[in-house]
Amino acid sequence: MASVSARKRNDQNSEVYVDSSSDEVTVVKVATSLILGVVFGIAVEKGRVFEPDIIVNQMLFNKFVMLKMFLSATLSGMFCLSLMSMIPATRKKYLAAKRNFASCLKEKSYTTVMIGAALLGAGMSVAGTCPGLVLAQVGAGTTNAGGSSSYCTIVSTMLYYRSVKKFSPYLYKFQSGMSNWWQVLYISGAIGGAALSSMMSGSFGITHGVSVVEALLGGFLIVFGARLAGGCTSGHGLSGMGLLNLLSVAGVVAMFAGGIFTAMNKLILVHLLKSLF
Repeated sequence: MASVSARKRNDQNSEVYVDSSSDEVTVVKVATSLILGVVFGIAVEKGRVFEPDIIVNQMLFNKFVMLKMFLSATLSGMFCLSLMSMIPATRKKYLAAKRNFASCLKEKSYTTVMIGAALLGAGMSVAGTCPGLVLAQVGAGTTNAGGSSSYCTIVSTMLYYRSVKKFSPYLYKFQSGMSNWWQVLYISGAIGGAALSSMMSGSFGITHGVSVVEALLGGFLIVFGARLAGGCTSGHGLSGMGLLNLLSVAGVVAMFAGGIFTAMNKLILVHLLKSLF
């Protein structure tokens, strides 16, 4: 019989046994989330793919830095997931991840995914960012940089426990658990990694962002579109494409189509916004 080390503690006069091995797993997850976040932040900052000009010019077919990094990340993900599906020790985890990803999209149709992804792409061209790259923008000091379920975790934790459950069951489910907090740690690491990389190279704060109006409008389109599509550039573009999910493939096509259309008409949109505000 396998030995399981456990410690005993009193919690409101009741005895609770806590498996110490779970603490070790949590520590590993925390460390992994932080380290990978830092690596992501450094890689994105060094590649300069987070610059708004790079993102918009990709949609205009003038610069292809974003496409190169996106395809490299997608193919790397496909390769790693393929290995996981073939190795007996990791195959169960791969299948579980595939089922979990599919379950997140079970209420989505091709119409909702493609419309949402197109709006997300439009937001990318307006704001010059996307949900993943905005982390590097914040870390590198890009002006007017700034949705993610990690934000839900932070907001729900700041509120009183019972009030969250009553006020918003949606936020309540993000209030605790490593399944939520790993994203907060990853994001913190990504911002810190980008900041460290930019400071060491002397490029901190030199990248100019878009205007406040463009940042607000583009941010709204990105968050709303990602929620409607059930994923963003990372969810559909990396995880979904890596798992060969057809909804994600359709979403990525719509995402770039929306971004290209918007970028080509951005001057008209900017002039319209200036006349309104």
